[in-house]
Amino acid sequence: MGHSFRHRFDPVSHGRGGLLERLAGVSSTVLSPFALAPGEIKLGGTRYNKDQLHAVFMHIHGWRRVNVLHWLWAPVFDNTDSLGVEALTVRARSFRPPLTMATLRSGNEIFHGESILRGGSHDYPDMQYQIKCGPHRLKLRGRLNTNQKTGYIYHDPDRSKRFIVQSDVSDAECWLSTGNRKQHLVNSGAAAIEFHGLQPWPDVMYLDPFED
Repeated sequence: MGHSFRHRFDPVSHGRGGLLERLAGVSSTVLSPFALAPGEIKLGGTRYNKDQLHAVFMHIHGWRRVNVLHWLWAPVFDNTDSLGVEALTVRARSFRPPLTMATLRSGNEIFHGESILRGGSHDYPDMQYQIKCGPHRLKLRGRLNTNQKTGYIYHDPDRSKRFIVQSDVSDAECWLSTGNRKQHLVNSGAAAIEFHGLQPWPDVMYLDPFED
């Protein structure tokens, strides 16, 4: 399938200037799901010109290796496309406290939150976050789809390994409280979840680019 888009993005970032970047050397940049991306799609020899396409892009990047990284992204929920959430926990070293960052998209507004120690808990394939983003309190749960997952290995310059397992068809739930208003949001099979660590997780086949 070929495609050609003329993208126009509305960039929003969190992590820059925050705890995650200063202490762990990791940043997460969100390119908003409501960014217009008008253009042309070629599919099976047929061309489609669309003016109201929307793009969903995001990127995690850093300049230091971290021991543990857990990430969940639910760009929309089943019962509403006006809400989306991303949460990221990093432990830079074994003796460092875990740092958690979260971003909530509510309509055309973006709210950020960060926490030390108490933001998230993770027990593969499950993860959970409790954090405040602006006036909103979030309780977020995710479960990696163990039937449709990919494992791979990053190598440090000293050839030590970082093990990663991910699935982009996972499930997430969010309990959102804003003042007296409470919402229960569900994402069924369209959430992205990643686990990064120093040890392999069970029942995962890992792709290793340096393996003979």
